[in-house]
Amino acid sequence: MGAVRRLPNGKWEAVVEAGRGNNGRRRQFRRRFGTKREATAGAARLELEAAAALKASRAGPTVSGHCTEWLTGRLGNLATRTYDTYESVFRNHVGGDPIGAIPLCDLTPGDLRAWMRRLAAKPGRGGCTLSQQTLLHCYRYLGAALNAAVAWELLADNPLRHIETPRVRHDPSRTKAWTVGEARRFMATLAASATPNAPMWRAVFGVVLSTGLRRGEIAGLMWRDVDLAAKTLTVVRARSGGRSGTSPTKTASSNRTIYLSEDAIGFLTELKEAQETEVAFLGPAWTDTGFVVVYPDGNPPRPDMFARRAQQASAVASVPDIGFHGLRHTFATIGLNGGVSPHQVAAALGHHDMAVTLGTYAHLLPGAQAAAMNAVGNLMFGPSGTKNVT
Repeated sequence: MGAVRRLPNGKWEAVVEAGRGNNGRRRQFRRRFGTKREATAGAARLELEAAAALKASRAGPTVSGHCTEWLTGRLGNLATRTYDTYESVFRNHVGGDPIGAIPLCDLTPGDLRAWMRRLAAKPGRGGCTLSQQTLLHCYRYLGAALNAAVAWELLADNPLRHIETPRVRHDPSRTKAWTVGEARRFMATLAASATPNAPMWRAVFGVVLSTGLRRGEIAGLMWRDVDLAAKTLTVVRARSGGRSGTSPTKTASSNRTIYLSEDAIGFLTELKEAQETEVAFLGPAWTDTGFVVVYPDGNPPRPDMFARRAQQASAVASVPDIGFHGLRHTFATIGLNGGVSPHQVAAALGHHDMAVTLGTYAHLLPGAQAAAMNAVGNLMFGPSGTKNVT
């Protein structure tokens, strides 16, 4: 039966007890009204809602079951890398966690807070706990799944909205890039290397340093995307994980046409000529996959091999290990330091907003702000050597 009581602020509250959920906790339905008569009538309606919710919770899916169904339905509608991230989050942090066994309709903000505390205490890489970025990924994943539960009328409300979003403070100073001298030493070391496929990898890294391509973009680049005569390269696909197939690029703005420098054309020409030599040598044994970066038999390297070879070559060249993405950062910082407009650098990188480019690389341009401020001062007051002192 529902109970009606008057609150200290003069309003009335109807409360209906609905037994205990599968997690052993009391289930209560509460609603506030302006008058006692409204509260009494509201209590009767709450009893019906409580009965319906109890029936649904007994027949409805668990959190794990719902997340599985939701993620399966998203296959094909998400970028491959995003889907892989979601699947990894579910496998590592939801499906195997106690929260996964809770009936969806019994899920409470308290359950979610306990889940977030367990995540924050889990070990991550290097002996540390999971990063704030990983916690944010988990929060967003489960939030999207629970929003779907609301849309499917499995939940009246998303309980995760009552939980504070994990904060991630981006530190641009952690962006790593080489100087011009380090980049040249890296390339010279590869040119002198006798390791297997060293010429191929030198050309690959030369293309990346000349264009700022992401790892998945260079791994998924195909010859039909390259026009050496027009000196252009079009980014429309990427590869991730161990897949030999491709998927759409990271974002819509990632689809772009890059105009190639003479150096980039030279590196791509080296890759094309090497493939033509292998085709002539192997004949039918050569596999035509259409990719720009392939081993001598025509099959493409796994995307993670790009990062591994960059790390190995960095160690041999005695330059900082900046990760494969650091080659992209090097392209951007050297370009900006060399006077290339931020707008052009952003377009080459595929950033949807130039503010992203400036926010990422401004700290790597130590003299830029001083030069800008001096230029403004000179425009307004004249060069310092011509100022009159009174």
